[in-house]
Amino acid sequence: MSPADQSASSARWTIVVLAVGVGSFGLLQSLIVPVLSQVQDRFDTDQSTVTWVLTSYLLAAAVATPLIGRIGDAVGKQRMLVVTLCLLSFGSAMAGHSHPASNG
Repeated sequence: MSPADQSASSARWTIVVLAVGVGSFGLLQSLIVPVLSQVQDRFDTDQSTVTWVLTSYLLAAAVATPLIGRIGDAVGKQRMLVVTLCLLSFGSAMAGHSHPASNG
């Protein structure tokens, strides 16, 4: 494989990884708000308590972003993005496989 082909292949993978990152971030940001009413009903709580779910999610993202960026500076940004996306996928799969206890 020539250096030009390797560069083009690397650029394609970078675009794919960035597109998946942007898509997953946008999806997660937009999915939490509609679920808040269901969390409120499921756990029989009030609106002010359930808004802490959104606040804690956004706070965790705000704290993690510069930390992950700093680690990315040390080990490589693309590698860190892939690791973060893998962890995000694992956490999403765990959340998807969880199910509420039956009320039976």
